[in-house]
Amino acid sequence: MKKTTLFATLCVCFFNSYIFAGPLAPTTRVLVPCNAPCFQDCEWQVDIFYSYNNAAHQGVRHFSDSHTSTSDVITTTRARIDVPPYFRDGSGGGVAINYFFMRHVGVGVEGNWWNGSRKGFSGEATRTITTLGGEHIDRDHRRFARASRTATHQLSASLILRYPFDGDIMCWAPYIFGGGGGVWNGSGSGFGHIGAGAEFRVTESIAFFADWRWQFMSGHSRANVQQSSAVQHLIAEGLTELREADGRRRNDVGMTRAGVRLIF
Repeated sequence: MKKTTLFATLCVCFFNSYIFAGPLAPTTRVLVPCNAPCFQDCEWQVDIFYSYNNAAHQGVRHFSDSHTSTSDVITTTRARIDVPPYFRDGSGGGVAINYFFMRHVGVGVEGNWWNGSRKGFSGEATRTITTLGGEHIDRDHRRFARASRTATHQLSASLILRYPFDGDIMCWAPYIFGGGGGVWNGSGSGFGHIGAGAEFRVTESIAFFADWRWQFMSGHSRANVQQSSAVQHLIAEGLTELREADGRRRNDVGMTRAGVRLIF
């Protein structure tokens, strides 16, 4: 009897505590979101950069050696004319727009302006007039030079491949790229380029970058422009028989960029 009364008392206490306390509150699960990657798909970038352009210096040298004779005298003309490489070392800068349609693959277009074109030539010529017996009658020695330096306008497009590293402290991405374009300064010349660099994210929308490329200038047209003006000068001096004229040497250019990248 006592056990039955004790059990009944415990049951009443339990149900009373449930009624007055109310139902148990449901438990909630808090989800902690993962950090979004620094480098995204469908990413627009705008670059503002400083550039230094170093040219492979390969000039062209021309020679002229001509002889004319009459019944009384022999005229000997010897000349040397040096044509410097068209592209010279120079500083500049520009802007670029890049679009990454995938996290690792993108394309970009770029404009670069730098003070690196040089037009001109220098040399000397000697004209000697002698008799048939070898006696000198007259000797004329001249030196000449003509040079100017102007800005180069450059436009190019690239395919860019990057490999991002999303770190807790810093996000960065090494990248390689290749493409082509053209330069203009009176006459045009095309080129192809390959290069590599790295980007360092400061915030989600600001980064610093630096890269280097080598530009394979197609144009012998640049050297030929120089050569034609040099030859015209030789013609004006009466030195028209070129013994050596190599106007097909390349004048490739390396370019280093460093700047700020805005991400959208």
